[in-house]
Amino acid sequence: MVRKAFTLIELLVVISIIALLLSILVPSLAAARNLARQVKCLANLRAISISVVLYAEDNNGYLPRSSMTALMGPPMEPFKVLPWGEALVQYQDSSRRSFSRHDPDADVIFKGLFDGLYRCPNDIAKITENWKYDPSELYLGHWSYGKNVLFEYNSNWDPKYGDYSRLDSIRKTASTILFGEIDANQMSDHFMVDEWLDDGSNASVAKTRHTRTSNYIFCDTHAVPAEFKSQFDPPNKINNFDPNVAP
Repeated sequence: MVRKAFTLIELLVVISIIALLLSILVPSLAAARNLARQVKCLANLRAISISVVLYAEDNNGYLPRSSMTALMGPPMEPFKVLPWGEALVQYQDSSRRSFSRHDPDADVIFKGLFDGLYRCPNDIAKITENWKYDPSELYLGHWSYGKNVLFEYNSNWDPKYGDYSRLDSIRKTASTILFGEIDANQMSDHFMVDEWLDDGSNASVAKTRHTRTSNYIFCDTHAVPAEFKSQFDPPNKINNFDPNVAP
């Protein structure tokens, strides 16, 4: 009885076919995985924006503030409040009526947030295993998302700024960016838009976290992926971060 076996050529043909199939499937799987991560990131921003609206409804229309100004008092700011990352906690858990920086479960809450709602799946920065919440700190761990700090300026800072600290004071909510993805090298929870160069080269946005785009949330709570230049390009009169000039 003669035993049949694959010839070397046949084996090479099979290997070539498998390699071809992998070359077709792997990019498709990678693209699908990246799309899923971007959708999850958009969902995070959308959930944050809904929490912002709920916060405003409970606080006479005022938007939550970033760590830059939240704890300031007069004369720069008229009140002291929690930074947005903490101020929104009670709106993300229907069983929680309030949140204090000194709550005994604050450490557990923020580990969950920094691994969940406040974390883009494509963000390479991770909090350390032994990270602890410190109520004395303003910059807690690393944020995937940052608030547009221009909503916190007023004439006490500079006469050129209007007061857009209330949601109903923003004229064009559908075209003004409230939150965006923050660069992994930043440790803050906000964007210093007024310090960006006109070409945006020093902007603290994670401009290409999702291939060529990044995700943004607007004041009307809709979230979109977009190229940075389509949102910030002052030489071409584009600045969707500035509530004074947003189209």
